[in-house]
Amino acid sequence: SIESLVKAGAFDALDENRARLLASVPSATMAAEQQERDLSQRSLFDDDTVSVSDVAITQARAWADYEQLQHEKVALGFYYSGHPFKSFEKELSLVASTRLNAVSIPAPEEGIRQTLLAGVVDSARIQKTNNGRMMIVAISDGYGSEEVVLYDEFIDQFRDLVKEDKIVVFEAKIRSYRRGSDTNETSIVSRIAAENVFSLAAVRERFGKTLNLRMGRSADAAQLKKILSRYRNGVIPVTVMYQGQSGEAEIDLGEEWRVRPEDALFSELRDWLSPEDVNLKY
Repeated sequence: SIESLVKAGAFDALDENRARLLASVPSATMAAEQQERDLSQRSLFDDDTVSVSDVAITQARAWADYEQLQHEKVALGFYYSGHPFKSFEKELSLVASTRLNAVSIPAPEEGIRQTLLAGVVDSARIQKTNNGRMMIVAISDGYGSEEVVLYDEFIDQFRDLVKEDKIVVFEAKIRSYRRGSDTNETSIVSRIAAENVFSLAAVRERFGKTLNLRMGRSADAAQLKKILSRYRNGVIPVTVMYQGQSGEAEIDLGEEWRVRPEDALFSELRDWLSPEDVNLKY
């Protein structure tokens, strides 16, 4: 369909704002149908030239990179223009600093190593074992990929968090051990087993310290109040770095304006200000 082509980027040469193109598809389709009707009513001796009226463009907020990649996957079945973790890499590296292509596996004699791993869920499957069930979750971060195991006692608790395309952070243990065979040869097997799983919002709530906003003279305090009021009664304090003509001032909004660090809050603030002016300090 035309909508799928727009989502996949086939019309980027016309307008890189795919959200605006997608919103304009109905009016463009109506204009094309009207033109076709006009053509069918022309006689053999009429001028072949048909004037094409300007199609009204429907304005729409441009998709964030992560959002655009989700649309690409819906249309194509895979991410085309990048990896969705890239949008959160800088933020989450403050919590889980190890890229998935650089995970270090301890030797068997070193025992268990605790780690935090972040990535996008590529797939999750449940496998039966002699001891019950285990879920094998494949994650990637644009640099590498790993499989993380959730044992039976954790599957039901975290099942809803490890859905495909979700951003997650695993609190996991890495270990390796020697496995024998019928030929008396041994091989070293490694496993990453998670004992806790955090959504992006949960990571922000547990590890975040302060939401820092940068605003200039043109900033609208009423708009800030309107946005923050929808996410009040949370745990994250908010500070505003106000830049005026005579200098800067840091304003602590106080206890009553602590917010819940939901994805929607960050999206609203970054659309209104800019991504560079909205930062969560860890």
